[in-house]
Amino acid sequence: MLAREDAGFRPLWIASQTNQSHWRPEVAEALSYLSATGSASLTAMTGTILQASKRLNQLPRDDPFRRNTNLRPTIYKLPEHCKQILRNDRNDVLSLLTIVVLDVARTGDFKTELWSRLYRLRAVSLEFVAFASMLEVATGGIDAEAFCQFLKDTAGEKDALPML
Repeated sequence: MLAREDAGFRPLWIASQTNQSHWRPEVAEALSYLSATGSASLTAMTGTILQASKRLNQLPRDDPFRRNTNLRPTIYKLPEHCKQILRNDRNDVLSLLTIVVLDVARTGDFKTELWSRLYRLRAVSLEFVAFASMLEVATGGIDAEAFCQFLKDTAGEKDALPML
C-alpha cells in the first residue's frame, strides 16, 4: 500500500521501492529523491489550482469578469482570471503559479519568463521548476532547451549542478 503522500506519483515511488538491490546505489538514490520531489511537486501543483479556484469562486457574481459566463469557477476560466490579476499586480504569486502549473498539466508550454519571475520572487524552488520541466519533457511538451534557458536567466546553473 502506498503512503498517502506518495499516491500522486506512484510509478516513481514503486520504482524507488522495488528491486533496489539490483540497481546501482546512485540509481536507487536518484529514484528515491525524484519520488519525494515529484510527490511534493504534484501536491503543490494540485494545491495551487485549488487555491486559485477558491479565489475565483470568491469573486462577486456581478464582477465584470463573470459577464457572459455561467458564473461557475471552472478550471478553464483560471488562466484568464489570473492574467487579469497580473495586469494589476505583476508579481501575484498565486496567479503566476496557476498559469505555469496549468501549462505543465495541459499545454506543455514552459513559460521561461514566468518561471524565472517566480524563482526570483523565491516562490518556487529549483527542484520544483526542474520537476515541472521534466514532467513537460516526459509528456512531449518541450525539450530541455527551455529549462536550460531558465537556468541561464536566473543564474541557477551553479545551484542546479548538485541536483542534476
